[in-house]
Amino acid sequence: MTILADVLFEKMIEEEKNNPSDDSKIDLNKLNIKITILTSRVEGNRFRYNKYYYCRIQYKDFSFNIGFHDSVFNYCCNKRLNKADVLYSALMDMRAYDCSLGVNDFMNEFGYDDYKKGLKIYNALSITSDNMHKMFTDEELETLDKIFENY
Repeated sequence: MTILADVLFEKMIEEEKNNPSDDSKIDLNKLNIKITILTSRVEGNRFRYNKYYYCRIQYKDFSFNIGFHDSVFNYCCNKRLNKADVLYSALMDMRAYDCSLGVNDFMNEFGYDDYKKGLKIYNALSITSDNMHKMFTDEELETLDKIFENY
């Protein structure tokens, strides 16, 4: 039995292959931010696959490594990694951590029922947040927020 969502997803993939959308207009070179792919692998199950990247974000004299799961859609359309997505993801991870009042608040906000899994993700976000705050000043983070406002 075919599920309607699968049919719609396949249609979106076909449309993207025939008429590729514009990728991000954000030029990381102008921002002097370098993102390097260290490793990548395909992950998934028999229904959906995506690509996992292990990347290094570098700005001025500071760098840190971060894992990034690209979308199933991009994998199915054989799209190259948009490195601005990695920076956006790190920025959103930082904001999710910074806005929470603790692990329980975070888990309630994002719907985690499994405490161990929620704690693991919360701790990972804590590390990303610490690294982003070490890498960028508050003014630079505000500028990145504005750049990615409609991303």
